[in-house]
Amino acid sequence: MFDPQFDPSKQVTMIQECITQKYDGILIEPMDPETVGKAIVEAEIAGIPVCTINPQVSQPHAFGIKGSDYMSGEIAAEYLCKAFNDKANVVILDAPAAQMTSVMYSKGFYDYLEANNKTEMEVIDYQNIDNWSLDLANQAMRDLLTKHNDIDAVFCASDDLALGAVQAVNAAGKGDKIKVWGAGGFPNALKAIQDGIMYGTSFQDYYTELSVATYMLLNHIQTGKTAITEGYTDTPIVQCPAFPCTKENVDIIIAQSRQAEIE
Repeated sequence: MFDPQFDPSKQVTMIQECITQKYDGILIEPMDPETVGKAIVEAEIAGIPVCTINPQVSQPHAFGIKGSDYMSGEIAAEYLCKAFNDKANVVILDAPAAQMTSVMYSKGFYDYLEANNKTEMEVIDYQNIDNWSLDLANQAMRDLLTKHNDIDAVFCASDDLALGAVQAVNAAGKGDKIKVWGAGGFPNALKAIQDGIMYGTSFQDYYTELSVATYMLLNHIQTGKTAITEGYTDTPIVQCPAFPCTKENVDIIIAQSRQAEIE
């Protein structure tokens, strides 16, 4: 296992190290899809199948697996519309700017509002948060609370960003007024929903997603398949769905997640 510490150049070096040491396969969540794309192709040429997780790389490789970022945005918009009877001031804390070409959380959110004519659901501010950082999301939310005194809801492109926003909202004494919606289904976010301090999240079953990725990668290793051997011009993508998670169903989702880990 390698930790690039959110540095795309380190991630490139790590891929090259895998090539040098003749690894059998690589699972990678690209920090910057364009920066690491060439190194991923080099791995495939060397006979190493590569699976990208979530942010997708344009260069063909063995396969990719991703959660439903676009659907997550749609779900967030739908449930926040219901919570506020289609009239609210919303701020969005979105993915890092460098990854906006490969993730579509906010697009799903905006498209839902437009497609359903939710004209009184107004996005009054928008921030990209570097490194998917909880701390940076916290600071951004603090600044937004100072800038706007009429925020009703916050949509965040990950649960870490949502938890950072929750901290800021609670510190400002507005936890009972501002609803925060995340994306992912991280255990600490599910606990926050269970405790009533976070409104909801677009749950994605990462345990199943990574299990599927691992089994598929093992199959590619055993069969010797890469993008090169198969002549791919586009990368095959496995899409995992998203589901709404609120106080109403969070206990069921937590129980099911624990059971999946046991099995």
